[in-house]
Amino acid sequence: MDSLATILSGILSHPQLLKLSFNQVTNFVSQMSLLKCDIMHTQPLGVPSNIAPDVLPCTIVQFLALSLAMNAEDVLACWDVFKDCIWSLPSDVEQQNLRREAFEVYGHPLGIASHVLFPPSDTCTNPSCEKLKQMKQGESCNAIIFTLEDGVCC
Repeated sequence: MDSLATILSGILSHPQLLKLSFNQVTNFVSQMSLLKCDIMHTQPLGVPSNIAPDVLPCTIVQFLALSLAMNAEDVLACWDVFKDCIWSLPSDVEQQNLRREAFEVYGHPLGIASHVLFPPSDTCTNPSCEKLKQMKQGESCNAIIFTLEDGVCC
């Protein structure tokens, strides 16, 4: 994965990217990571799949421009800057497994869990309640939860 210095240098070589929000950039990287197979499907035979291609399909550019409120030139500039980072990202399943492992190995001993149970509001939702302060008193305890996605989680 590229260093921040390399990414910054790439952004500075495309000054129009400086107007993008952090959300636009992170969503660009996230969505492009999910579109790797779609991108490779349109590449000519012989283009290696382990290297990010230089050319994006028009439909991908159009989709990203519309979904991220960017123009096509910004999408192509972002691709130029972030393509190697995007191509080196693990798949969604691999990322999920890495996150799960990080919480189990490093988080659980510190009382940090990937699945937490908090009330839906941090203040009383009763309109006639006079207690407008935030509810901050909390207690930690070990629990086992059952989820559809992950099954049994400790």
